[in-house]
Amino acid sequence: MEPRSLQGATALVTGAASGMGAATARLLAAEGARVAVTDVNLADAEAVARDCGPQALALQMDVGDPASIAAAMDAIAGWSGGRLD
Repeated sequence: MEPRSLQGATALVTGAASGMGAATARLLAAEGARVAVTDVNLADAEAVARDCGPQALALQMDVGDPASIAAAMDAIAGWSGGRLD
């Protein structure tokens, strides 16, 4: 089976301001995906998004807070045209 191309896919990465989350966001972006870089630490998420390039969006999101998740998902839907792969 051929690996699926990530070119043009839209990905959401939580905990993306550092560690494995940041590495995952950078890898997805390098493979051509648009990446929503989310974390409770917005400043560090923004730094990772800058590393990922113009196809990245940084958002503050707390996965333990349903309102925070809903707000982030609304922002991602607007940014991506409703697409999340």
